[in-house]
Amino acid sequence: RAVRGSTDLSSQTSTQVVLHPPRHDIELSSLSVNAIIKFITDIIDYQYRYRVPLQVPSLIRPTIVREVMARHPKLNYASFQSLDAEQVFQLLQFEMAPTTAYEVINRLERSVRFNLAESSYRPSSRDYRPFYSALLNYIREFTLAYDLITGLLPADLIPKLSTKDLGILKVFLSKIPFEYGWRLHGAYLQDQISTKPAGASSLTATSHPINNFHRYLSAFSQYVNQHFHVYRDCRTFEQFFGGTSFHGGSNKARPRQHQSQKLNALPQHSVP
Repeated sequence: RAVRGSTDLSSQTSTQVVLHPPRHDIELSSLSVNAIIKFITDIIDYQYRYRVPLQVPSLIRPTIVREVMARHPKLNYASFQSLDAEQVFQLLQFEMAPTTAYEVINRLERSVRFNLAESSYRPSSRDYRPFYSALLNYIREFTLAYDLITGLLPADLIPKLSTKDLGILKVFLSKIPFEYGWRLHGAYLQDQISTKPAGASSLTATSHPINNFHRYLSAFSQYVNQHFHVYRDCRTFEQFFGGTSFHGGSNKARPRQHQSQKLNALPQHSVP
């Protein structure tokens, strides 16, 4: 018996297939700080870019899942896979939580780098943008690492906001090249000293009135943005000058031999 196709369009149904962008590179294969930071940022970037929710537990390598479940007896495979993204992030944050202040500093030292595309590059008022972009990325990555590492810690385990050894500021400022971080910090301290009220405690190179890292970063970033505005003003100012050189004929120096020849050509008058 032959199968005949119907020509009645009203009786036909259409199926719409939605193809999601590939996400093969999103996987957590280690519980190191760098691996967790990359995993979280990749997920956030993917979901923000494509507006597609991800089943986050399925993106964690099975060996890591078993390692986490071993330390959390109440979790089994089914309950782990039912966790939402926020719960997974909190669980990972708990897994990477340090037990000493020294460990906090050590993890920040190892997990965040300042990346510049060109090794021979040196920032200036005419060429500040590459450094500015790299600095913004560094601040963002350092902040994320700091929040993940210290988010679940009690206050006594979080290192002091200091430029001394084992201080958060020493780690943060030392990674910024060209001494820019330290010099900007010095400018910040000078401004604080000049504006502090009478009778307030004195400030030194290892102390400051802000005792919260996020508030310090906010003040630090204001100086960075001021420098970027200076760079843009310099670029705008240079646009008012054209050409390659200045040829001033009237002010151009003439050879001495030519000048002496003109003097000899003048009429000579004898002195009576």
